[in-house]
Amino acid sequence: KGKHGAPPPVVVAFNACVIRNPHRNVALRSLTGLDQRVQDEVLRTPEARDLIRRIVTQGRAAPEETIGVYCYGGRHRSVAVVEQAARILRNDGFEVNVTHRDINKGRK
Repeated sequence: KGKHGAPPPVVVAFNACVIRNPHRNVALRSLTGLDQRVQDEVLRTPEARDLIRRIVTQGRAAPEETIGVYCYGGRHRSVAVVEQAARILRNDGFEVNVTHRDINKGRK
């Protein structure tokens, strides 16, 4: 459960809290996981690469399932990871729908 409440129903959920939080970097705090600087910061960590691999594996195995990825605030880590996993799956020919539920919450 993140700071914005419980996630919607999903078949499988992945926790992105294991990734170093870009929110702690003042220069990245106002950005989101849609911004290249945040994506670069998140994706350079081994934990992010492993999480993306696991999400992509799940997406390939069960393409009709709803997969949830969460972190505490829902603006940096989960967004960057989902965008990268979705990019890989789309390149593999899968149709992927992405919703970033909390990306605009808590913006300052």
